Amino acid sequence: MTNIRCRGVLFDLDGVLVDSTPAVARVWAWWAREHGFDPNEVVGHGYETTEVELKDGRAITGRIVEDTPSRLKLVASGPTEFVIARIDIDKMRTSELSLMPDGLEQMPDPDFRNLVWYILNPPQDNRQMTAALRKEILGE
Repeated sequence: MTNIRCRGVLFDLDGVLVDSTPAVARVWAWWAREHGFDPNEVVGHGYETTEVELKDGRAITGRIVEDTPSRLKLVASGPTEFVIARIDIDKMRTSELSLMPDGLEQMPDPDFRNLVWYILNPPQDNRQMTAALRKEILGE
């Protein structure tokens, strides 16, 4: 078990600061496997991948977060949001499989730690890992 010292914990359950959907899906998938359930039956609804083909030939893939008669909103990795007018949609397909990644529980510990650090300080942020940044990220 890993212990992390911090001064506080922020629970961002509405997705304003961070889209925690993949982490939530990952935990439920782990729970499902531990208790003999198929993760796609437990976590599938709402976490499926949807591919939208537009009339102009482009294809957009993501998770549906808003679906109205006039528009569709997808969230892709990043998180990147796409708002698509219904009139622009040619075809739409939704996968039966959930978006959660499989096998994270089998990832070697150093690789998993590197993944966590990548998420906390992605290269595109151009923030050099310093002692001060490490303290900021860990809340020390």
